[in-house]
Amino acid sequence: MTISSHFSSWTRAADPLVLPLAEATQEPLCGGKATGLARALELGLTVPEGIVVTNHAFQLFLEQDDLGIRIDRLVTSISGSDISDVRAVSNTIYEWVTHSRLPDAIYDLLQDIPEHDLQEQSLVVRSSGVGEDSGDASFAGQMDSFLDVRTSANIEFALKQCWASYWSERVLSYQIAAGKNLNGMGVLIQSQIDSKLAGVLFTESPIEEKSDGGPYMLGEFCYGQGISLVSGEINPGRFRIHKGDLSRQKLADPEQVDSPGASIDLASEWLESLAKAARKLEKYHHRPQDIEWAVDQLGNLFIVQSRPIVMQKDIAAECEMITWSNANVRENFPDPISPLLYSVASAGYSKYFRNLGLAFGISRKRIDSMEGALRNIVGVHGARIYYNLSSIHSVIRMAPFGDWLIKYFNSFVGAKETAPPRQGDQQFRNLDRHRSLQLLEMVSIVMKTGWQFMFLERRVERFESRVDQFSAETIPDILESKDITELRDSIRSFMDIRLNRWTDASLADVASMICYGVLNSLLKNTFPEKEYQALSSSLLKGVTGLVSSEPVFGLWKLSRLIMEDGELRQLFSEQPAEIILEEIRRPDSGGYRVRFLSVFNEYLEKWGYRCSGELMLTVPSFQEKPAGLIDIIKTYLEVEGESPEEVLQRQKADRKAQMQQMLDDIETSRRYGRLERFGRAFLIKRFLTWTHSAISMRERARLKQALLYSRLRRLALCMGQRFSEKQLLEKSDDIFFLSYQEIDELASSRSMFPYATRELIKQRRAEHTRLSMMVPPDSFVMEEGAYLNEADLAPEGDASGETDSEGVFEGATACGGKIQGRATVLHDVSESAQLSAGDILVTTQTDPGWAHVFFLIKGLVIERGGMLSHGAILAREFGIPAIVGVPEATARIPQHATVSLDADKGRIRVLE
Repeated sequence: MTISSHFSSWTRAADPLVLPLAEATQEPLCGGKATGLARALELGLTVPEGIVVTNHAFQLFLEQDDLGIRIDRLVTSISGSDISDVRAVSNTIYEWVTHSRLPDAIYDLLQDIPEHDLQEQSLVVRSSGVGEDSGDASFAGQMDSFLDVRTSANIEFALKQCWASYWSERVLSYQIAAGKNLNGMGVLIQSQIDSKLAGVLFTESPIEEKSDGGPYMLGEFCYGQGISLVSGEINPGRFRIHKGDLSRQKLADPEQVDSPGASIDLASEWLESLAKAARKLEKYHHRPQDIEWAVDQLGNLFIVQSRPIVMQKDIAAECEMITWSNANVRENFPDPISPLLYSVASAGYSKYFRNLGLAFGISRKRIDSMEGALRNIVGVHGARIYYNLSSIHSVIRMAPFGDWLIKYFNSFVGAKETAPPRQGDQQFRNLDRHRSLQLLEMVSIVMKTGWQFMFLERRVERFESRVDQFSAETIPDILESKDITELRDSIRSFMDIRLNRWTDASLADVASMICYGVLNSLLKNTFPEKEYQALSSSLLKGVTGLVSSEPVFGLWKLSRLIMEDGELRQLFSEQPAEIILEEIRRPDSGGYRVRFLSVFNEYLEKWGYRCSGELMLTVPSFQEKPAGLIDIIKTYLEVEGESPEEVLQRQKADRKAQMQQMLDDIETSRRYGRLERFGRAFLIKRFLTWTHSAISMRERARLKQALLYSRLRRLALCMGQRFSEKQLLEKSDDIFFLSYQEIDELASSRSMFPYATRELIKQRRAEHTRLSMMVPPDSFVMEEGAYLNEADLAPEGDASGETDSEGVFEGATACGGKIQGRATVLHDVSESAQLSAGDILVTTQTDPGWAHVFFLIKGLVIERGGMLSHGAILAREFGIPAIVGVPEATARIPQHATVSLDADKGRIRVLE
């Protein structure tokens, strides 16, 4: 029986204490050494069989008797890099760790290893630090390993010694000097190889020059176990392997007193296997490797470690420039975000891109190569969320036709910047060296992508059904009856949907992006002499089935009910919203008020969670504060003429007329032959239909996203109330200043510092308030690891409001047309009462919560946004001339100035 088989039942636990080495693929759980060996196994290389005592076990050990807290306090007491302080702290920690008892769960695991199995073969116990083998630092050799372990007691001793070495004098000194820290530890327990030879192979020689016929890999070795080589007790033997033809040359034999006298055989099978394994590992990790290996008495090769070679150029490579942009993401999250929202968004965006890649059939090798970029899709500056375009574009470049897709993505989100290729991108492109393999992968991607889009509506329906089920289980009225664990489980269900079941919704995003991109390319190519953006926008008017428009229909119906009753209209014209709400909710109200209240409540239930900032979590919806909805209805009372449905019907008729005119132009064009004219007309019609359908389904998914986030807000507030009752929080909305992981830990009695939570939130609130006063730019480029200098940024509201000398600004056409009128500058939808019918709205960005405004205005200017942003979609729906992507429009266009919009050309002129 193998050592791994004794722990099979533990591998299925949510927080496994032990994993078989083959399953140790998560570095934060198992450490760098174990993860590297697990990857080697995936590549088909031979690795000594074993298990990993995970970082969960290490943390469980530290939680016992507050050991971790005591150690942290002691480590922070070290003054500078004084060696005597470091040594004293390390010795004290060693005594604490080695004399502490193991938690029962870990102790029982060790006792589960039969003694007779241990007697048959020795084990080696090795430290596997989390972050020990990063690209810019290496803790190699600084933590302990133990050979010839043969009893359970010896395993326990070696395990504690490995844990204690996490704070060894060597490690602490290195952390102080290099400014690098470990983030946990796994421990490997493996079968010990009875080695005849052991050594190391550098896949990029640190001493050989290419002029000497290279490049070469350089190997060093000794006889027996590799401990004498690692300790530096001997001068090792050396050999080199040509990286091209794998030819081999011996440079020296090891100087060992007990040397068997035999030299290595350059023609041996194990040496060729080592050379091929080195190639695989370097190619897989996309960087030079330091590989430890051993050969047993039968000549079998084993890989015992693989880690990146740390060179000065690797350290320099870490200082790359990052392109940050709030394009599109600001539409979703317009204001400073909370720690809870950031924890959800950061994990959600990473999974969004990863799961899409897998759904489209992109190989796991490509996905794995994107790991660093996938972890950094978004970031926060000045408490605002930003896209890391460098990471996003790196991920997209990994897909076939990646550079083409980047253009579509930028058009989709409204980003003007294209991040330059990063140093790692070219290494990733090595995946495409074999054209035949790339072709096969492309065929697979095309087939899987087509399959996904073929059933897109069914997938969106599945997403809607999943959200509706979650919504039914988390109705706000029933949350008060749930205890902490039930609320925690509901939040876990939300995160499961957000991280693991979002692909059905994100497919609609991609379909919209690709279909619109192809449609735009077809139009640009077919009508090079025309303003193709204006043409494409006119073909997207009056899209059938847009749920974004339905709340507008409901508001119009409510306003017409008021218009039909003189008493009700007088109430709305004379009283503020709070008084109106009280009046219509009075039990003795009768007649028309009862009818209006019924329709009003029906609207709140169906659409009341749709509001500006609906994904922010900290913003209450109309369901919580319905007075805001009363103010919106009051603005609709000023509107006469066509209903929203009639406007949409007119826009659909205009779109059909435009479409027919375009087809007529193609048919009469002399530029193309008959067959080509037919082909172009067919493709444009087909992609226009697909674009309409994709946009409609994307809006449906976004509607359910708003519902989902509204439920999370109410869940969080209810959980916050429970915590405040337990004195863990001062008030319920403090919950927004914890991450979802911290909430889960508090609710599960796993928090390491539960009684410090109130002070932590107090500090976070103060810092959040300070950061929120910053006004970071819409986009900027900055060195990786750096942050904006708050001293260089203006405080909120410090915009000058000046226009340029000519009063002319340009942006991108979202909906064509020309209009002249009064500009009303709004910074938030709550200011919409300042609008008068027929105004031109100038604002920073819009989201679906602005939908009611679009029926009131006659023109639109937005600072940020793309062709498929919600503002652009709604503008086309109501036929409003709209220009997006106008930098600093709210500061440069004076309030109530007369402006003209030539949206066909994307041009705004201030007249007076």
